[in-house]
Amino acid sequence: MILQRRRFLIRAAGAAAALVLGGLPAAGGSGRARAEADAAEAAIRAAAGGAEIRDGAELIALELPTYVEDGNQVPLAASVQLPEGERVAAIHLFADGNPNPEIARFRFGRPGPRARVATRIRLHRSQVVTVLAEAENGRVYATAAEVEVVMGACS
Repeated sequence: MILQRRRFLIRAAGAAAALVLGGLPAAGGSGRARAEADAAEAAIRAAAGGAEIRDGAELIALELPTYVEDGNQVPLAASVQLPEGERVAAIHLFADGNPNPEIARFRFGRPGPRARVATRIRLHRSQVVTVLAEAENGRVYATAAEVEVVMGACS
């Protein structure tokens, strides 16, 4: 849990630096991988609607295997427990290595302090999956996890 949080904070700091500096060149990766990561960052920013993205490692439980042999059906579950007085309005799922980074968007008609979604997703390659929890008051929380994919999907 500590390593996932540290990894998320490092990536979030990198994304913030990229936003401030107007984008960073790809470091030792393919141009396509950098383009997919940029598309994911843009999709995450769009889903946040300009709100500050806060660390949600303590509020969002992301259940995702760290290693899968087949990227066609990867089980994922996300549970959100917001602080007192906040209600979950939506949960967004993103994969930074997929051609289309936004995996799913779940909106709740009757927001509550807790929400849970479970699904199966397709992953193109090994990558980071990010969960955004949008509160009714406009706050946005995020957490992320890496998953290693042996045989990718979405080709």
